[in-house]
Amino acid sequence: MAQLPYYVYAIAASLIVGVHLFTMKMVSFSQTVSEKQMYIAVTTISLLLSRWCIYKAMEATSNPTLVHVILNLSIFVTFFASILFLKLSQFHFYKFLFGLFLVVAGLACIQNSYTVKS
Repeated sequence: MAQLPYYVYAIAASLIVGVHLFTMKMVSFSQTVSEKQMYIAVTTISLLLSRWCIYKAMEATSNPTLVHVILNLSIFVTFFASILFLKLSQFHFYKFLFGLFLVVAGLACIQNSYTVKS
């Protein structure tokens, strides 16, 4: 079986880390014990799954910095979840897009800043 590129694992880890962090916040909003238990279970599972994805991404690349930069995209996952579920409404869309641009530009700069010696 061919190994997936590092960025597939890193993006998956980023999405899962975003879910992990958001469900930690949702525990504080839980009204019942069963809701708290469900969110804690999702938090625990997402913690383990994200670490596995990070391990696979690190295994597939020579530069761990690339994985770390992609993991920072979890901020946007948490942001979108806050808009959808917590009804966050006051934010500057253009500043958000500019921040996203900076993250992608930073990844491109790091990707092109080094060469791997054979």
